Amino acid sequence: ATTIYKRTAHWVTIDKKLQDWLKTFIPPSRVHFIQDPTLIPKPQVEERPNKVHNKDNSLLFFGAHSKRKGTAWAILALSKYYRGHLFIRIAGQIEKRERRAIDVAIKKLPKSISYEINDGFIDDDEAIRMLAEAKAVALPYIDFGSSSGVINLAWSHQKPVVCSDFGQMSELVNKNGGGLTFLPNNPKHFCEKVSELMQGKHDLTTALKYTQRGSIKNFKASIWNIVKLAQQIES
Repeated sequence: ATTIYKRTAHWVTIDKKLQDWLKTFIPPSRVHFIQDPTLIPKPQVEERPNKVHNKDNSLLFFGAHSKRKGTAWAILALSKYYRGHLFIRIAGQIEKRERRAIDVAIKKLPKSISYEINDGFIDDDEAIRMLAEAKAVALPYIDFGSSSGVINLAWSHQKPVVCSDFGQMSELVNKNGGGLTFLPNNPKHFCEKVSELMQGKHDLTTALKYTQRGSIKNFKASIWNIVKLAQQIES
C-alpha cells in the first residue's frame, strides 16, 4: 500500500486531516486540497427574460469554462451569425478572464437569443434538470480538445453534442454519430450546425441510444477501476 501511495504522481483530497496525514510521507507539493463541492454556495442565476425566452430550443454549455473551451467565442459567434430563436444556458464554474469575455459577448446577443448563466458548482439534481431541458450540448473548443466528461454526460442523457472537429471528442462524434462537428474556429459553420440540431434536421435517435449505452459502460468501468485501486490501497 505504501508503494502505491509513493508512486502516485499527485493526490487530491477534500479532507484536510487526510491531506496532513499524506504529507507525513509524501512530498507536500504532490498533495493537494480542494474544497468539498457540496459546501460551495449555489451559483447566482443571471438571465435575460423576454418574450422569446423559449427553452424548447435550448443549447447547454456545461462544465468548467476556460478560454480553450470556447464558450465566449461561441456566444460571440451566435450573436453574429445565428438566425432564429435560441435559449443559451451556461452552467458551471467560469474562470474570471473567461467570465469577462462572456459578459462582453452576451451584450451583443440579439433579442431573439435569451440566456441564463449559472456561474458556480452545479449539483447532480441541477445538472440532470439542465440536461433534460437541453436540446443539445455545445463543446466549441478553440484549442485542441482531448477528452471531456461532458460528452459522456450528454450522451448518458441522450443529448446530441456539437463540437469542434479536432481531438478525441470529434473522433468519438464522427465515429458514433452522437452529434455534429464543425470546422475549428469557424463561427459561421458552428452556427450552421447549431441551427441544424435545433431544427431537427438529423435523425440521431439510433446513434444516441448507442452512445448512451457506451457512456454508461465507460462510467461503470471508471467506478470499477476506482474500487480496485481502493482495494489495493487497503490490502
